[in-house]
Amino acid sequence: MSAPPPVPARQQKTNGIFHGMKKLMFSPNEQNKTTDQSFDDYVNEFERFITVSTRLASEVRLFSTRTSEYFSTATLAYQAAVDLYTPLSSVSATTAATTGGAEANVFAGTSRAGGAAQLQRAATESCEAYRSASSSHLSGVRDALTMSGDAFARIADEVTEIKGLIARRGDALKEYDYYNNKVEGLQKDKETTLGNGKQYKSGDQEKLDRNLEKLRERRTIFDGEHERTQARLLQFLSGRFDKVEPAMMYFARAQSLFAAGLTAATNVAASGASSGGAAVKMDDFFGAEGSARNGVVPEAPPQQHWSAPPPPPAAARRGSNPGMPLPPPPPQNTSDCSVPVMAPSY
Repeated sequence: MSAPPPVPARQQKTNGIFHGMKKLMFSPNEQNKTTDQSFDDYVNEFERFITVSTRLASEVRLFSTRTSEYFSTATLAYQAAVDLYTPLSSVSATTAATTGGAEANVFAGTSRAGGAAQLQRAATESCEAYRSASSSHLSGVRDALTMSGDAFARIADEVTEIKGLIARRGDALKEYDYYNNKVEGLQKDKETTLGNGKQYKSGDQEKLDRNLEKLRERRTIFDGEHERTQARLLQFLSGRFDKVEPAMMYFARAQSLFAAGLTAATNVAASGASSGGAAVKMDDFFGAEGSARNGVVPEAPPQQHWSAPPPPPAAARRGSNPGMPLPPPPPQNTSDCSVPVMAPSY
């Protein structure tokens, strides 16, 4: 009985999909594993992109939360100031009848000409400015950050798809390597048997033939999975930074809208804090002649009337992965900067 032809060795094609493939021995099973360094490099960059872009999306979500918190906190702070600038709300008849001169300042809490009412008015205007900026400017910030989140969600959809392709390719490769190692082992047994001058059993030959057929089938399956995965992976990596650009553009728009609202509200607050009737000037805190510890304190800008920003872009259709959640609205008690009922002015 003549010996069957040996199993042909796998050829490396210089321009095929297996270009650069190598066989790596690993213990303790002494099995061969097919590797492709170029493909592994692409996967490593894909995974690096996922890690860093996920971190970027997380920071954008944090910005969304912080902007909402900023306006809410400033509004609550000025509401507290409104509550604080209230004279004694109840006094005895004797105190009310004798209050005058220096004692009037004790009752009002300030020696400024406008009294507590002026302080309350400034705090109320600042409170209202931050509340208004929160209700309109912040809505534009939310819309822009939602659009940014949708861009990251679309990237996440593609990542999920490609991860599935990589997993299927990996499964096909395991099957291929399993039968490749099995055939190599059977072929070595055959060569050893024939080398010892013994006859190779027909049952062993049938087993070798069956596994050779399975190896060819697994090779065909793996080739297809590899081609599909590598083509899709290269397509994604070729434009990976372009996919992030829309998210960053909407992020920049959100920052611009936040800055506009912040500037408008801050102008009102600074104007009230620097009003001519103030008993203590801002310079008293930052240093004489307008000099701060680390530089010159700019003059307080004049009070400006707040105006709404241009309308934000319409919200984009969400994909299967949700975009960034909208930040919570300001607390209910910030919607109205109410002024407490004051006692009669003395």
